[in-house]
Formats: sequence, C-alpha cells, structure tokens
Amino acid sequence: MKLTDLAKLPYISVFCLYNPKKNKVYLAHTNNMLLRFAKLIDELRQHHHSNKELCEDIDDLELVILETYHDIEHARLHMSYWKNYVTNVEGMELYNNNNYLTYRTRIYEDVYNERIYVELVNARNQSFVIGVFDHMIEAKEFKASLDKSEFIYPYYATNELTKKYLQDDIQGM
Repeated sequence: MKLTDLAKLPYISVFCLYNPKKNKVYLAHTNNMLLRFAKLIDELRQHHHSNKELCEDIDDLELVILETYHDIEHARLHMSYWKNYVTNVEGMELYNNNNYLTYRTRIYEDVYNERIYVELVNARNQSFVIGVFDHMIEAKEFKASLDKSEFIYPYYATNELTKKYLQDDIQGM
C-alpha cells in the first residue's frame, strides 16, 4: 500500500501485517486505522513494541486490511475468526502471542419474524448471526456441524435465507 493511500483507510477494521518471507502475520483490530497504523509503525521502528521479532522484520511487512466494520464490537468478534483462518486454513504463523476470543454456538428462535438464527457467542455474550433458517432441524444440523469443528473460521450458512439476511444487513449499514 502506498503512503498516499493511508488517508483512505477505513476507521474500524481488522488488519494484519504480513511477512511473505516468513509466511507470518501480526493480527490487530482498531477503531481508527490511520492512528493505529501510525502508532504501530512508530513502535516497531523504535523497537518499543513488545514483539521484538516483529520489530526486526519491519522492512518485510505488508499491510493487509482483512475486514472493515461500522462498530468496533464486530471487529473484536472477528479477531478469533481471523486468527483461526490464517493459522488453520492458510497455514501461517502468528507474531501475536496473546489469546483470542473463543466462541460457542447457539440457536435463537425469533417467533415474531418466524426465523431461526444460529449465532456465534463469546464469553461476554456478544454474538453475530451466521445462519438463518425456516426449520429448527436445519438450524440444529448446521449448529451440529459447527460444534464438531476443531476450530472456527469465517463461515456462514449458504442457504438463501442466510444470503438474504447478510445482504439486508450490509444494505442497512
């Protein structure tokens, strides 16, 4: 990314610093991308960051914006997704040494709208919808497939109700 493009950065996002030579990433989220990135680069250049290896590798790092959001809670919720995705799906190592959120799945029945939602929920009971269904049996099957997983990465149900829900959610933002 060119420095002139920094002013165009989204405010709330999950991003990573990627080292293609080591196939290693540093994951972070922020509510102000421009300030966070500037502070991070300053810490790395001055070797004030807690991760000394990351400081040493600064010249090999590339900025990658993984997702942008309209509120910081979504960014926090998705950090676990991205940690698992880059390590378990892409096979990368992490510079980060801190723990990420873990999730459980739950089924929520909206009687008023006659819909059944499958959600991921963290320890603080924050959640987001990953599947929308007409029938409880479909929701239970989807939840069971997630519960059997060893890890969770960006994953949504692919049925038409979920697609419509996600499209409506994006348009409403």
